[in-house]
Amino acid sequence: MKEDRQAQERKSDLLRRQRALQQLQRGKNSKQHATQQLDGTAPIKHTLHLFQRKSKNDSPREDTRSSPFANENLQIKPEKPPKKRLHLSWRILSGLLTIMFLFFLTTAWQSTDFQVSVIDVRGNQRINQDEIIKTLTVMNEPLFTVQTDEIAQTILSAFPEFKDVGVALYLPNKISITVNERQPYIAWQLEKQTLWMDSDGFLFPARGQASPTITIQSLSYPSFYTTQPGDQAAIQIEKYHPKFNDWKSPPDSMTWFKYHQQIDPGLLTAILKLNVQIPSQKALLFDSNRGLGWTDEHGWKIFVGFDLDHIDEKWLMYEKISADLVKQGITPSLVSVEYLHAPYYRVN
Repeated sequence: MKEDRQAQERKSDLLRRQRALQQLQRGKNSKQHATQQLDGTAPIKHTLHLFQRKSKNDSPREDTRSSPFANENLQIKPEKPPKKRLHLSWRILSGLLTIMFLFFLTTAWQSTDFQVSVIDVRGNQRINQDEIIKTLTVMNEPLFTVQTDEIAQTILSAFPEFKDVGVALYLPNKISITVNERQPYIAWQLEKQTLWMDSDGFLFPARGQASPTITIQSLSYPSFYTTQPGDQAAIQIEKYHPKFNDWKSPPDSMTWFKYHQQIDPGLLTAILKLNVQIPSQKALLFDSNRGLGWTDEHGWKIFVGFDLDHIDEKWLMYEKISADLVKQGITPSLVSVEYLHAPYYRVN
């Protein structure tokens, strides 16, 4: 019995020693763990979640321990300063562009590469290209100072035979001019002078080679279509037109054609109607008092007036008078059927 008690006491004593050692070891571990937490060297325990999926956009979570020192262990990372970017304002950009433009303008102004040295004319048929270029004063001028409208107006003033003029500029030194010439349809012969007009009745000087369809022989100018003050278009029929010395032959002056640009539309219509009535007569007559006429097969001058609305009746009247004069053996110098109710003839 005594030995059993001693053995039991030895076991109890051994257990107490082991417990004391374990408590001592736990105290050391707790002290070491607290120190690591204060130093921030404590290992972070990770918990594996088998049924939780992590998104790509999820940011890593910070370890939050339920420790009295957890808030003290959080370290605030300093934010990086934003990168400085260069921003150009519109004022700076516009200033740079202005400086560049001024530099280019100054360079181009002084450079001979941008001075007009080539003038190309197209569409001209009767007027020589050199004559057109002589009227311009843009040769050797900087191309960017050339005004296309002024060039077109200068050419139209110098050449009434041009219906319209187009001007285009091409870098570095070329001007391209395209003209549209009026085609002579009627030749108005006035003593030693000849005027041409197109099918619309626009007048221009007879320059170059052409073969008009109709020739008008006259001792006076035609009736003109002019513009009166107040910008109101009006037909002005003049018996006494400017004298010959008021008109200078081209290319000295085109002042006459600036005023007398187009003939009376009624006169033009009458000419075209009479040409249809007697297509074989390519030469017609014009008298400022008697109107239009022609020279018939007998050599008589026949006048039908300005109004050809009743040209068929006037034609029949002319044939009847002509037949009666031939029967009577009368040779008139002039037969007039201007007025159907008052025809007459004249004998020299």
